[in-house]
Amino acid sequence: MCTLTHSGLKMITIKEIAEQAGVSIGTVDRVIHDRGRVSEKTKNKIHSIMEKEGYRRNIVASQLSNSRKTLLAVLIPHPHQNDSFWGMIGDGIREAGEKLSYFKLDIRFYYFDRYSPVNYTEQFEEALNSNPSGLLVAPILAEETMKFRDRIPENCKVVFFNSDLPEFPRLSCIGQDSYESGRTAGKLMHILTGDRGSIAVIEVNLEDYHINTRALGFKDYLKEQTSMAISSYYLPPENRKDEFEITAKKILSEHRDLTGLFVPNSSVHFFAERLPDNVKIIGFDQVEANTRQLKAGQIDFLINQQPRKQGELALENLIKCTVLQEEIPINIKLPIEILCRENINSYE
Repeated sequence: MCTLTHSGLKMITIKEIAEQAGVSIGTVDRVIHDRGRVSEKTKNKIHSIMEKEGYRRNIVASQLSNSRKTLLAVLIPHPHQNDSFWGMIGDGIREAGEKLSYFKLDIRFYYFDRYSPVNYTEQFEEALNSNPSGLLVAPILAEETMKFRDRIPENCKVVFFNSDLPEFPRLSCIGQDSYESGRTAGKLMHILTGDRGSIAVIEVNLEDYHINTRALGFKDYLKEQTSMAISSYYLPPENRKDEFEITAKKILSEHRDLTGLFVPNSSVHFFAERLPDNVKIIGFDQVEANTRQLKAGQIDFLINQQPRKQGELALENLIKCTVLQEEIPINIKLPIEILCRENINSYE
């Protein structure tokens, strides 16, 4: 995690560089901005001092004295969608913005309906039209996101969070490894059920890269390690409660020997309250309804994605590459946290 704090930023001034180099402030200024005539020997001496003292971070001092704010746009689903999961990520972004407010940031949120490709496209357009220096994107609608692949201005830095599209020209992606988290869930299910009965997996028709990748990792693990039958069931994009009821009834009618259910997102609680206690259930995210059912024993395991931490890291790294003009890691992977009835209190 990058630490963008006052104590972590070296603030050597041009005057101090000039004193160390034994030259005038004007000479240092000419070297920094590469203008005017300065001998190679003096240039090398000044560059050496700048590198030693970390002058590249002195851009922060310039930012603090600059009256113009750095505009950062955030493209994220509405806070209430997916059981407030996106709201928690948004909270993390806002908290990081407050901590780093001395950078003079203008953070604008562009909320979209995650079940509406049209609305997502409209909000992406609005975000780009604001001419931001940086763009945070939750690219959960893969097909629509790729339409903007060649439309990102050169001066706009893009950071993804929660999901990834490696072929998109983003600088970094913050989140869990979707495939590994799916395989982890597969191993947990194997431990719970052994090699008995059949397994149901919930997937989405919507083009959602990271959720479908989780489901793939889960199925791959069980196919490698067991001989259990695995069936996929799809929910419509609207994610309506009545559709959960229909899907749960369909699963039970088609699987008399059902021993396990995997739901690769925060909607797991809708199924947990509709399936018998002998079915082992694994899902994602520490939202309120899931936590309540985990404590009650209706859900066996939750994989936690640390949504607030995702938001914090996403904004911090966007600031790092826009304001500080520093390189950031291509992938920042969050730990795959496994929550169960026995340890959930320590996470609250």
